Amino acid sequence: MNITWEDLILETLPFREEILAWCKLHPEFQRGLKVLASERFLHLGMVILSYPPGTSDEVVGVYAYDYKNNPPLFKQDFIVDVGLTHNEFILYTGFPKGTQSTKYVKHINDFFLKYGKNGNYANSHHLTFEELPKDEEIRRRAKRMIERSKDLPKDITNPPQQMMVDYLAKIKEAKIGNWAEFHKLEKDTK
Repeated sequence: MNITWEDLILETLPFREEILAWCKLHPEFQRGLKVLASERFLHLGMVILSYPPGTSDEVVGVYAYDYKNNPPLFKQDFIVDVGLTHNEFILYTGFPKGTQSTKYVKHINDFFLKYGKNGNYANSHHLTFEELPKDEEIRRRAKRMIERSKDLPKDITNPPQQMMVDYLAKIKEAKIGNWAEFHKLEKDTK
């Protein structure tokens, strides 16, 4: 099995299985995800869910740390789960190189036109550390990404194939372990 760096990073993202499957069905959607472009971005390993008023959509906010920007910034793209059905997703992004507008990948300005009424999502696309939400977990992870970006190898996206296979197996094992722990906790609290 040949694994790409993007496959590996995709598995580390805290996306529901339907979004991961959507990425495989819609390569333009996957290509548009900033968090997969490790040569420039690091992901925080968390998402922010919100529910815009007047719609039945779910918005998944995805933060990435653009460590090559001068000065470095946190950038947030949005994945919309249309109608909260888990079977159609639209990515709103600032269009990394090579990405064109499609049915499922749209420019971030389209997001603000549709969901930004009454100031919703204002000033949420490009943020300095100080402008991030005051949430402790977001800030802790953001600090970790800032530190991590200082020690990245020059060619971060080209590790040996066997290393990626090994890491992918560990990631999948950890996901199964987390799932089992979650369901154990869920049963214990009922």
